[in-house]
Amino acid sequence: MFSHEDNFHDFRLNREKKDHILAHCTRKCKDYNEDCKPDDKDIWVSKNMGQKWEKILNRAIEATWDKLLHFSSVPDDRIIATHKIKVPINNTKNKY
Repeated sequence: MFSHEDNFHDFRLNREKKDHILAHCTRKCKDYNEDCKPDDKDIWVSKNMGQKWEKILNRAIEATWDKLLHFSSVPDDRIIATHKIKVPINNTKNKY
């Protein structure tokens, strides 16, 4: 068992480092605006089985551990993530 905030979900355990956990977190927006949308997620990581959590990414779409193949050049704690970036407002097709 490990402790976490109520809005953490989609936990990913690290196969190589058993005490490392990655979690998605639904953002708490006080008001809906361009900087905070309800579907935005933050990515949090614990390196001590949930005793302490650290936010590593805002506006995430998805994140997972990258240790799918056993190559020595790939660190055991590397993460692959996709996230939204802010584009200048004059881009009328998509603001993010």
